[in-house]
Amino acid sequence: MNKRATGIFLIGFALVLFVFRNAVTHISAAVLASNSSSTGFFKTVLEQIPSPYSRLPEIILLICGVTYIVWGEINKE
Repeated sequence: MNKRATGIFLIGFALVLFVFRNAVTHISAAVLASNSSSTGFFKTVLEQIPSPYSRLPEIILLICGVTYIVWGEINKE
């Protein structure tokens, strides 16, 4: 696999992690707020759920992916 393809893969993996982690948080809030008839309760529950995940893995993968793409463009084969 060349450097550009590796960079695209790393960026895609960072995107999947970011979307999956946000979806888990929103689904958890929806489950907790499902018994309420109040319209603003979901937003309140979503604000009170602590994010158990660090954003660091996504940021590291994104930086590595961009670095690989730039490195691949500089050293074209």
